[in-house]
Amino acid sequence: MTFDVAHSRVDYSMLTESTPDNPKAEELYAKSFTIIEDVFGNEDFKTSELCHRGLASGAAPDVIYCGMGASIPQFYEGIESLMRA
Repeated sequence: MTFDVAHSRVDYSMLTESTPDNPKAEELYAKSFTIIEDVFGNEDFKTSELCHRGLASGAAPDVIYCGMGASIPQFYEGIESLMRA
C-alpha cells in the first residue's frame, strides 16, 4: 500500500503486564482493547482527520496552535532540523 502526506497507517497495541491466563482476563483485555480502538479511532483520529481536511482546504491562511497543540510546531521544527543534518 502506498502512503503519502495525506494518509496515515495506524497499528493499535495494548501493553499489559502479562498474557491473559484465564477466560475472565481474556474478556477484560478484549474489552479494554475495544475501548482503545473506539477512543482513538472514533474520537482522536477522527478529530485529527477533520482538522487535516480543514487545513488542507486552504480556507484558513494562518493556524494558531494553543493549549496542548502549542508544541506541534516545535516538534516539526525538531524533525526538520534532524533531517537537514
